[in-house]
Amino acid sequence: MNYAETYQKKKIDLDAFLSKLRPEDYLSTSIAAGQPRTLLAKLSELKNLKSLKLFTGLLAFPYPCLTDPRIEAISGYFGPIERMLNEGGFNISYQPLPFNGFEKWLESFPPRVVMTTLSPMDAEGCLSFGVDAEAAYIPFLKAARDPERLAIAEVNARMPVVRGLPELGDNKIRVDELSALVESDQSLLEVPEAEATEVEKKIAENVVKLLRSGDTLQFGIGAIPDQVARYLAQSELGDFGVHSELVSNGFLTLMESGKISNLRKGLHEGKTLFAFALGSQRLYDFLDERNGNNQGRVLAAPVSYVNDPAVIARHRNMVSINSGFMVDFSGQVCS
Repeated sequence: MNYAETYQKKKIDLDAFLSKLRPEDYLSTSIAAGQPRTLLAKLSELKNLKSLKLFTGLLAFPYPCLTDPRIEAISGYFGPIERMLNEGGFNISYQPLPFNGFEKWLESFPPRVVMTTLSPMDAEGCLSFGVDAEAAYIPFLKAARDPERLAIAEVNARMPVVRGLPELGDNKIRVDELSALVESDQSLLEVPEAEATEVEKKIAENVVKLLRSGDTLQFGIGAIPDQVARYLAQSELGDFGVHSELVSNGFLTLMESGKISNLRKGLHEGKTLFAFALGSQRLYDFLDERNGNNQGRVLAAPVSYVNDPAVIARHRNMVSINSGFMVDFSGQVCS
């Protein structure tokens, strides 16, 4: 197969992308830094639209299409932009789901069109899902292999190439499996390192006291997890493993300090496994295999695997570090 020729046959412009959508349609898209921003921005130009349902999560931007009353957005990961749109009275709702339940939801209610962002094609005709395997990877592959559905990729020149587990498909797809692709060159959504308040620093100090060398860590996003990572980087503790749905700036701090070896995890030893990354450009540069920094030490995998309780249970001394908004008297945490 001539991969370059196949690539050119799959490449379309944005108007051709719109022409593939029906007056009444159902789409899904990846989350956060993996969202196909160019494709989502173009949806606001749909002219013959009657109704469109869009399943998404952790929106990267308040896309203009989301203010169109003909478009119903459903988010399984209700982030700050979803909350802002919801409070503004726009047609967006929250679908309560565990993150590792996204794939089952999309299998039960399969969208006709699945969209995600991929890296540029390699010499073997493959494109990487980059920093966003999460619940985008498997639903996209299923759509690509279903003749009744479309798998449309935004090929972003700035999406890192990140390896995956070979037994789970290595976090990539062959170009001939795509229904169509649109090229872009956009910076990924960035989240800067969070500055901790004095209270958050004290909380982080208390968290560090509970940790031991050799623990397998899962980090959430925010000031407290980032501050915990800073304290750990300066501590005498080390030899940590990481198995986390998210890797962010705190993870990079620990990697650069040499505190992460992944040698005592009990599963996937020597490797960090994550479902999606969200942080600074420095984090994305580190993860990109093209820069020679990662060298297969940090792998992306579907969230249905990363967050599988049976998989998590196989790790030694698993410790989860997350932020919460509130705790009720029964011990339930709202995060």
